[in-house]
Amino acid sequence: MLFRSVFILGILGAAGTYLVSSSIDPIITELDIDVWFDNDSERVAENMAGEGDHYRTSVHPLFSLISHPPVFILQKLLGFSNLSAIRIVFSGISFLWVGTLFVLLRIIGCRRIDSLLFAHLALFSAAALFWLPVPETYPFGSLSILLALLLAALAQHSKISNFWYVGVGILTFSVTITNWMAGLAVTFVNLPWKRALRVSINVFCIVVILWGIQKMRFSTAKFFWGERGEAHFVFSPGSGELWSVLTSFVSHALYVLKAFFLDSLVMPHIQYVPSFDKPNWPIMTIQQSLPGSASGWGIVAVVLWVCLLGLGRWSVMTIPGLIRFRIVLVVTLLGQLGLHVLYGWETFLYALHWLPLLVVMTALCTLTPARRIGILIACLLLGAATMNNLGEFNTVRGYFLEHGNTQNIVRAQMRSRPTDPWPRGEGHVVLARSGSRKEEKGYLEPGGSFSPRVGSFGISFWMTDRKGKPTMVSDQIPLDKIKQEFSDFESSEGLGI
Repeated sequence: MLFRSVFILGILGAAGTYLVSSSIDPIITELDIDVWFDNDSERVAENMAGEGDHYRTSVHPLFSLISHPPVFILQKLLGFSNLSAIRIVFSGISFLWVGTLFVLLRIIGCRRIDSLLFAHLALFSAAALFWLPVPETYPFGSLSILLALLLAALAQHSKISNFWYVGVGILTFSVTITNWMAGLAVTFVNLPWKRALRVSINVFCIVVILWGIQKMRFSTAKFFWGERGEAHFVFSPGSGELWSVLTSFVSHALYVLKAFFLDSLVMPHIQYVPSFDKPNWPIMTIQQSLPGSASGWGIVAVVLWVCLLGLGRWSVMTIPGLIRFRIVLVVTLLGQLGLHVLYGWETFLYALHWLPLLVVMTALCTLTPARRIGILIACLLLGAATMNNLGEFNTVRGYFLEHGNTQNIVRAQMRSRPTDPWPRGEGHVVLARSGSRKEEKGYLEPGGSFSPRVGSFGISFWMTDRKGKPTMVSDQIPLDKIKQEFSDFESSEGLGI
């Protein structure tokens, strides 16, 4: 029964992730600007494909070593494209992510129906919907934290070998250094301190050895010790009078708290800030958006989520048993909160790391006399949050149809409406004077379609019936039926066609 539930839930998560990922314009993996909430999809996609600069191993020590092999197998042995292989890998991570969460909830004592409800709540959260389908390190990191919690739950019921503590430590450390806090928490809470220290030293040494193997394959990989570039992402209140410094820090901390506890589940209205490098590509942000501002559903969802968080906080402090598990949960949750009060510009960027922790905390209410109230709130919240988050996600999908240069917009529209008669993009002839600038060149396609200038627009010729339905389009004329040649017109300064 457990296996069947995990399998069905995992398939739902994997299929949903693949479909959502396919609906996002693939240009997100080509832009060298972090438009998606300050993320690094281009670099991550390149690294997973074994390409690009692997310098971020300074923060994600073994990410390239972990993520590249499955992409390589899908590409080289099964013939998938880079993008399809990456989408399949993240679909697999989603399968494991939601399946692990469900198993975790069952082990700590939640009923099957309750576990399914809270697993779905996590799956339709803002963090999961916006990060599981996108090439990033966070799905891997979130899964490693869930595995650490799973180990803590198992340790409540039976004695666990050092091998598993070492394994979880390696996983949490290897994806993101700061996520090792989960591995350290489960180790030191459940083992005598000398034994826990030996386990932690073993974890560090093994990660160093594996990093050396990774370095042999990816020469640009950087070591994760002594890297100072991350200071750039640490919040600094600036200088000035003490009051202004305190005000700046308190304001920043309040935005972080809002993003940490509320935005991770309920997506607020997405704002756009200008990009100085590429003005055609504004950057998405919700750091200063009001909670629930995306829709009426969002307001309802925020109110319900706050109530459920209150129940969760009460439950984690009062339920009998699960003491060591609750300590690991709270320590990891507070560690994530403390970290992101000080680190990061866009807090939502890291939301997938702690969203499962919040869901597990709220699910503890099902182990208390307040179970029925918690279930009712969770059911209503699932509906409201899903409506709000899907609505805001659909809005974001339209972002790529409206931004970028005209060529980017046309390509986005072509991917959005593939059955329309678009320019074929084959055999074009450049129309320009010799030595002219790119902006002064036009392009003529076989059949007569043309673009008067780079980055402008395209014109094609259509024959339609009386109802306006195209019967023939210039770009659909077979190439072997088209004859075109240069003509030297006496009245012109150059060649004609």
